[in-house]
Amino acid sequence: MRAVAMMILCGCAMFGSVGIHAQAPTNQVDQIIDRVSAAYKVDRLNQASTIRFEEERRFEFPDHEYRSNFHELSTQRQHHILDLNNQSASSEYLTQIANSHWHGRSVAKDGKSWFILYAPQYVQEAEDQDFYGYYGRVIRSSAALLARELFNAKDTAKYIGEEMWMGKQHDKVTFEMPNSPPLNILVRKDSGMISYMDRIVGETSTVSYIYEKYEVQDGIPVAYEHSIYGNGIRLFLSLDRKLVIDDQSDKNAFEIEAGIVPEPQRVDQSAMTVEKTADNIFHVGQNEHYSTFISTNDGVVAFGMGPGFADRLQAYRQQTAIDLPLTHAIISDHHRGEMAGALDAASTGATLLVTPDALDRVQQLVAQGSPAAQIETIENQTAIGDLVVANVSTAHAGSNLVAFHEPSGTFVQTAHFSILYNNAASFAEFPAVTLNDAVTKFDWTPKIILSAESRKAGPWQAFQKAVSEFDPTACFRNRRICQNWRQGS
Repeated sequence: MRAVAMMILCGCAMFGSVGIHAQAPTNQVDQIIDRVSAAYKVDRLNQASTIRFEEERRFEFPDHEYRSNFHELSTQRQHHILDLNNQSASSEYLTQIANSHWHGRSVAKDGKSWFILYAPQYVQEAEDQDFYGYYGRVIRSSAALLARELFNAKDTAKYIGEEMWMGKQHDKVTFEMPNSPPLNILVRKDSGMISYMDRIVGETSTVSYIYEKYEVQDGIPVAYEHSIYGNGIRLFLSLDRKLVIDDQSDKNAFEIEAGIVPEPQRVDQSAMTVEKTADNIFHVGQNEHYSTFISTNDGVVAFGMGPGFADRLQAYRQQTAIDLPLTHAIISDHHRGEMAGALDAASTGATLLVTPDALDRVQQLVAQGSPAAQIETIENQTAIGDLVVANVSTAHAGSNLVAFHEPSGTFVQTAHFSILYNNAASFAEFPAVTLNDAVTKFDWTPKIILSAESRKAGPWQAFQKAVSEFDPTACFRNRRICQNWRQGS
């Protein structure tokens, strides 16, 4: 695999001879396109009313300490249904990643787009988006759909030369696809099959696509396995791929199901806000990054070390006129996004509180900018005045720091639950359920819940109600994508 990765990184052939770049006859590209079109039955693909493309993807998440050959990794099932002649699409996913269950679908029709989230049965009208800008990713991941694009864009195609790939002779062709850099493909000389494609994104990024283990489905060759690499690093592996043409069950795929209602108005998080949630407690932030500042007799404790912590600390001090020293900064877990502000906090002289799992990463993060930083590992729990900081195990991470302020009943956490809406109940996912179970072992009586990812404070009862309504086995009307679902690790 290292050899393949290095080959993709440089964008050149490694197996056999290097590319032979020769002047091609004027009809060379046409002959290659005809060979590809015949192999993939492009005439049939062009006439199709619907093309359904199914796959299961395996993702690697180093932040969750997953290490394997991708076959045992977290699974995301995707079902895409396309009417390419009318630029209509349905792209549905079902996933079990890091013990979180997600089920949603994007829909495009008549120049409009929507996104459906099935857990609360809400639909959002999406901003205007170019069809190829959003669904081009689906087309590029299927060699058959890529062959269709090549045929329909043959006026832009250019012959590059011959290359060896995996011991087979290939022709290299480049062509243009809407809303994408040019696509460079390798076509097998003996079969017309597409084995490889890459495109240069920006100035330095090469995104590479490999199509392998072909089998014929519904009369069309389908690459059973597919991988995408970014600068030589595999991003995911796609397996169990299936292509279905003009299935009558897909004729209503571009409609929004009855029972799906418009999503309630979300809390506006676009601007930096400093909000008092209880005596001596302020919740500060914007977008998806917030910090809770809690005053104690000795100074201020901050929870929430996501990106932009220095700006949040400055906003807190300016708008509250509280100029007490920052004594402690709580890093909730070992995910890199939760510790981005560690160096800013350490530079003020604050002690960083971390889980054992996060210790090495935090030490590496602050080593150059603040080598004398004080770091304290919390195995179980510790008290800072009226504030208790505890280590709990949940589906989000094996070790998480949470904080409870007894006088106000304020409970602070990251990545488990957020109050999303102004005038509607939020919904829970599995991490919230496991957080609720973990907290019950403490003799705490929370009244308010805050998140380092969202602005609005909510009543503890709202959190518990959402947890009680969570159904890990639910699937909206038993949609096709849920049938025979095999959970990822």
